[in-house]
Amino acid sequence: MRLGLLRTGDWRGIALMALGLAAFQTVLDDGNVYNWFASPFIVELSLVAAVALGAFVIIEFRAPQPLVDFRLLGRRNFGLGTLGNFLLGFALYGSAYLLPQYLAVAQGFTRSRSAR
Repeated sequence: MRLGLLRTGDWRGIALMALGLAAFQTVLDDGNVYNWFASPFIVELSLVAAVALGAFVIIEFRAPQPLVDFRLLGRRNFGLGTLGNFLLGFALYGSAYLLPQYLAVAQGFTRSRSAR
């Protein structure tokens, strides 16, 4: 175990990422409870998330040993593969969410009717 490597860690990046993702997750989880952007709490958390995640990206581009190396996305194969995986995940998640809504509203299926 080389504990001396802890000194070279990207601690600012880790802290900003943790803060930004925690604030963003709270906005997504509790936004509906607090009536989304009508609540000052959700607005403030959204600003914290945007500033923290924006600063995280800037710091990661400048750090000598970044936590997340965003420069890898500039490589054609890796960048296009990542974009393709993102779009596939978006399409799969979107269809899994929209298909039951469509069947309930447009086709008149209900939970009890589809369970038979």
